[in-house]
Amino acid sequence: MKKTYLGKLLEYDKPLFGVVVLFILGQLFFTFKGVETFPFLNYGMYSEPMLATDTQTIYQLTICGQRIPLTSLTDCEKDMVLNSIQHYDHLKQSNGKEKTEEVIDHRFKGKVGDATLREIKAKLLNSPSAIERYPKWLMKYLADMRMVNSSTLNLSKATLTYDSKGNITISSPVTIGEYAEQ
Repeated sequence: MKKTYLGKLLEYDKPLFGVVVLFILGQLFFTFKGVETFPFLNYGMYSEPMLATDTQTIYQLTICGQRIPLTSLTDCEKDMVLNSIQHYDHLKQSNGKEKTEEVIDHRFKGKVGDATLREIKAKLLNSPSAIERYPKWLMKYLADMRMVNSSTLNLSKATLTYDSKGNITISSPVTIGEYAEQ
C-alpha cells in the first residue's frame, strides 16, 4: 500500500487523503445508485447497443419557402438545431410533459416542501409559454448564424419507414411549428 498513490498520499498529506477517499466513496455510491456524474460515465450512457428500428423521424427546416440543408451546418450547430427541434416535438406531443419531471419528483418529492418542489420545477422545466416561444427562439438562433434574411420559419417532420424488402416509404411532412415575424 505504501507504494501506491493513496499510500503515499496518506503518508504525506492526511487531510487530502481523506478528501480523495471521500470522493472515491461518493463516486462509488453514485455509480451504485445509477446516477450519471461527469466525468465518470456509466456503460449504458454511450456504449449500450442501439435497437434497430424500421422507422426514422426526419425533421425539415424551411425558411422563406427554402429548405435548409442541415448537413451544411457544423456539427455543433447541427446538434443544437436538431436536438432542440426533437425536444420541442416531444414536448408538443406530450402536451408539455417532460421526462425530467419524473426524475425531479423521484429525487425531491417528500424530501423538500411543496413550495420548494414547485420552485425547482419552475427553474428546470419548460413552461407552456416557453414551448410556444421556441420557433421564435430558433429563428433568432439561425439569424445569429447568418442563415436567415427572411422572417418566416416552418418546422416539419416526416416519417421514413423501411419494409421487409428494404424499400423506403416517406410520409408527407407534418408541420410541428411555425414562426412569422410581424
